[in-house]
Amino acid sequence: MKTKTIILAGIAAGIFWIAADFIGHGIIIGEDYAELGNQGIINKDPSFPFMPFLLIANLLLCIGISWVQAAITPALGFNIMTSLKLGVMVFLILIPANLSMMAWQKYPGHIFMASFIIAFIQSIGAAVITGLFHKE
Repeated sequence: MKTKTIILAGIAAGIFWIAADFIGHGIIIGEDYAELGNQGIINKDPSFPFMPFLLIANLLLCIGISWVQAAITPALGFNIMTSLKLGVMVFLILIPANLSMMAWQKYPGHIFMASFIIAFIQSIGAAVITGLFHKE
């Protein structure tokens, strides 16, 4: 495994992950979050001191996806199915966190459904992007 390739692939996937997060949560359902803020269900203003930690966590997650991709590619081969399998696995790992939010938050159901869709797109996209870097 090449450490430089793992990190570069992870950063590329991380940029995609963060962009998908912004588009999905910030633009597509951003007005819904604003309404929840007006209702007092969530904070009206984001807690910006935590934003760098979120960005770093997303990048580290994608570097981890890249690391797993590098480890499984020699065994499963370099093809789209390897990346899709990894993406589905990552998505399955994210399901409990989303379900726990559904159980404890007062968010409308469509926000949770959108979160699941966004997480699926992020997982598959990050795995496909990292797969493009690990051709060996």
